[in-house]
Amino acid sequence: MTLLLAALVALLAFLVQGFTGFGAALVLAPLLLLFLDLHTAVVASSIVQVPVGAVLAFQARRAVDGRAILALLPFSVAGLAAGAAALASLDVGWLRQLCGALTALFALQVLWRASRNRPARPWPGWAVVPAGIASGLLGGLFGTSGPPVVAYLESRMARGAALRATLIAYFLVINCLRIAGYGAGALLSGTAALTAAAMLPAAGLGAWAGTVLQRRAGERGFRLAVALVLLITGIALAV
Repeated sequence: MTLLLAALVALLAFLVQGFTGFGAALVLAPLLLLFLDLHTAVVASSIVQVPVGAVLAFQARRAVDGRAILALLPFSVAGLAAGAAALASLDVGWLRQLCGALTALFALQVLWRASRNRPARPWPGWAVVPAGIASGLLGGLFGTSGPPVVAYLESRMARGAALRATLIAYFLVINCLRIAGYGAGALLSGTAALTAAAMLPAAGLGAWAGTVLQRRAGERGFRLAVALVLLITGIALAV
């Protein structure tokens, strides 16, 4: 029964991921924790995101902006290490709430723009530094690294297909780094691997369905979906 529930959660999570290019972790972590222990939920969700993310990235490879990913990664990795260290030594609840509030405000602004078909004002090139560091910090602290990178790339990419593909590829790299860290820390377990294996077919189905829906949604529908997922993320972080 537990594995069936995990599969249903994966179906929903990767429907979101297949559509927007991000958001699987937002759905996986809180729902899996309803019936799995923290270690199994976190590690299994990270494992299953790698093969599904690899397939999605391969399918969308022609639209990926590799330069944007390469520009973000050094700062994201530095932030990830700093976030993991801070998690062990600091009270950072206020940072989560601040990030959540800022993310929600940004999402409302994207919703407003998308509802009126107004283009975004691109963030300056130097914003890659704070966006990458903030993304890494949130990933290390709370396992939710999406908001800063999504906000940065959404403002700089006019095409929804390019935004989705670049997000998929970016988070694939981040999840591979997490898995490597779990392996180095001896956190991988047979229970987590079994749970991930049970989730994988449903995750693949959800990702396929999300991809089909994304192709039919159009630019405006895609931007609205991205904004809604960001809004939910922001509220979840804030409260």
